[in-house]
Amino acid sequence: MLRTRKTPHRPDRRPTARSTSMTLRAIPGPCRRSPARFDLAVAWLCVLVAAGPLRAAPARPAALTGDDQILWIVVSDWDPETGRTLNWIARVDPSSLAVTPLLMPAQLGQVKASATVDGALHLFLANEGGSPLKTAHYSFAITGGDRRELRLPEDALPAALAGDKAGLWAIVDGLTAEKVNTAWCKYLEDRRRDELSATSEGESAAREPANAVESRPFDLQADHPYVVKYDGLVWQPAFAAPPNLTLDGEVWLAVEGEKHHAFWCPAGARDVSYAVRKGASWASGPAVSFARRPARAYAGILNKQLVFVGLSAGTGGSELHAEPF
Repeated sequence: MLRTRKTPHRPDRRPTARSTSMTLRAIPGPCRRSPARFDLAVAWLCVLVAAGPLRAAPARPAALTGDDQILWIVVSDWDPETGRTLNWIARVDPSSLAVTPLLMPAQLGQVKASATVDGALHLFLANEGGSPLKTAHYSFAITGGDRRELRLPEDALPAALAGDKAGLWAIVDGLTAEKVNTAWCKYLEDRRRDELSATSEGESAAREPANAVESRPFDLQADHPYVVKYDGLVWQPAFAAPPNLTLDGEVWLAVEGEKHHAFWCPAGARDVSYAVRKGASWASGPAVSFARRPARAYAGILNKQLVFVGLSAGTGGSELHAEPF
């Protein structure tokens, strides 16, 4: 059962941020889009990536995620007194860019992945300070409520995370996918057993064995990444990641209805590879080219438009390369 974690408001700590210079370069794609909405989104991304790298004291942006209705930003700060990372969460109206902080204490841990599921923020964090659990998974509602969510098996962290109205999607390694599949099959068997017990008065149901639930093994390869899904109750296997996707670099995921968009940049590579899945197979798309390897990037759906934004170091400063699809 999922438990709600309630904490009192602690307004005594506030993050600070510093700015750095950058150059914005937006490349329009061939498909139809809303220029004003796209430029607004890219402008906010500029604010995010311009806050600078993490040092001993200054705050930095740790995560940005959202949809057409809301943007979430998480700002992190290292606390030398406790030796932990503090995270403050705010929601942003994508039309006016009005920022509203959530009235709750700073969340502890290093932000490793974030996504928006039907307006709610999901965060995966790496715990610090000798916590018995190495990772944490929380969701945060627009109203400010938070909930402890189910983690991936054995403290695994997703390589990429994305959300839509249907749930949370993650790219994980093959070993984690196997454990997800094992837990999923057990969940199906337990649920079927409960259903048979509840309908024991029916003669046909009583004769049906408890293991009659269809739980065919997921076709897994331990050395290949997979996509898994979280519906708010349990993680379940979905499908294999693109055949040539590797986890030795950076990976990003975006979901748009029945379409799943994967981006990845292997270690040592400069360009970002792209593939889209619609139906039962992946199709390779155009790579996103950078003059230099992107240091930070964001993939998401804004105004029903797939957008990939990356920050790569340029001559004399930083260059923001925004590529809409």
